[in-house]
Amino acid sequence: MTHTQSAARAASLRCLALVLASAAIAWLLFIIGQYVRLMETAGAPEGSDPTTAISSAPYFNVAAVVVLSLGALLAKRRLAAYRALEADRSTLVAAVAGFAMIMVIVSAVLATWAVFALFLGGFFDGRSADDPAARIIDLYVPIVLYTALVVTLLLMGFVFPGRAAAPAEAAPSAAAPALPATAPAPADPRAGQRAVALAFATPIIAAAIALVLGLIVYDVTRTALEVWVWLVILVLIAVGVALGTAFARRGQDALGSQAPVAGAASVLNFVLVVVFAVAASSMSLGYGIAAVSGLSISPNLSLSAYADEQKFDETGVMPTEFVDPHISLWGSDLKRGSTATVDLEPGDAQPILTATVDGARWLSEETILRGEDLAPGAYVLTATGEAPDGQAITSTLRLTVTEGSTVVFPDGEASTDMPSVSRILPISAGWFFGDLLPAGLLLLLALCLLATTLRERNRARGGDTAAAPAAAPSPAAVDPARAPSGTE
Repeated sequence: MTHTQSAARAASLRCLALVLASAAIAWLLFIIGQYVRLMETAGAPEGSDPTTAISSAPYFNVAAVVVLSLGALLAKRRLAAYRALEADRSTLVAAVAGFAMIMVIVSAVLATWAVFALFLGGFFDGRSADDPAARIIDLYVPIVLYTALVVTLLLMGFVFPGRAAAPAEAAPSAAAPALPATAPAPADPRAGQRAVALAFATPIIAAAIALVLGLIVYDVTRTALEVWVWLVILVLIAVGVALGTAFARRGQDALGSQAPVAGAASVLNFVLVVVFAVAASSMSLGYGIAAVSGLSISPNLSLSAYADEQKFDETGVMPTEFVDPHISLWGSDLKRGSTATVDLEPGDAQPILTATVDGARWLSEETILRGEDLAPGAYVLTATGEAPDGQAITSTLRLTVTEGSTVVFPDGEASTDMPSVSRILPISAGWFFGDLLPAGLLLLLALCLLATTLRERNRARGGDTAAAPAAAPSPAAVDPARAPSGTE
């Protein structure tokens, strides 16, 4: 075994130990993060949010992925020089380098999955919803960290994989023919690397910005994202993918179409185009069907009551008296942006509960009715809302306040007003521009991205467009005496 082989083998073993140690540390950090999450939920009722607003558990997960990825990345870069020595290297080099590359890819996939998990979880995490600082620390910062990690892994692992040992340049031999002086100069490799780096980074950064924008809109409005918001999000992602495709083509022009890193950037953006087209087309179809289905309405307005403290009948099953009951108002298929109210009669002129219908035609709100603030007697709760076609919809709930300030609902603690048959709304400009048009624009966006990237991927290369091979000179051009005379 030569000295170079011994050094390569020792380096391979060290790099293998580095990758395995980073995987073990990452596993330990994941376990610690799970334990921290368990401690944060201790003391909270089953099914409720944790007691602490800011959680440190996500950062243990971030640290685990960072440790795993950096260990694999360092091992891959350290073995880059030995992989260039094809004739004199240990067989461990290729195996360990391939294993390190797989771990880099696994780390990038884990970080990408974590970004989407955080994005989707951000719509259902009620713990930090009312605390902007906690929301930023728990949600936005981890998304930024994971995105930066993915970009770093792609650039440092594949675009700038490390300085390989360059083979010594052989002196030109006399037998070797000299290149013609008119051969075109090679393109700037640095410009090609920059283009490839942007091809990897641009779509990822654009997607992260779009997802963060969607979460910000949700945090501000506290309602489900409207189709127009999704359209803006997908436009940002589409711009990033289109720019990434253009940068990948520039990288191929500068480095050559056979360069592995340029080909990888092109394949990545092609996959992103296909995934985007499928997702945008599916969303377009779904929102289009929902827009048409939205023309059929069955307005519903419900009043109900429940209490944390109740008195039951002799069977112990049916509640008979409620202490400070919660009055809940719920409705569906109501007019967007309209206001539903709950009035107590006899009582003050002001409603005891007011709710605004969201963009999905839903509303849900509740308040506490304190019996000690009411005189004993009979009362009526009346909920009033507006259907999309302008018709009023009401729901009533009778109650009685006892001498002990408890509340009794003689007709039951729930009341619903729902029509027996559905109604069809007429097609209007508001429906077209608010529901159907953005669904169609989603499909148009997918088609435009497909057309733009297909044209970019198949355009003539700036550096590779060589003229057609020149025709062989005719015998007449070589030897005028051999030119045909035209007569036998």
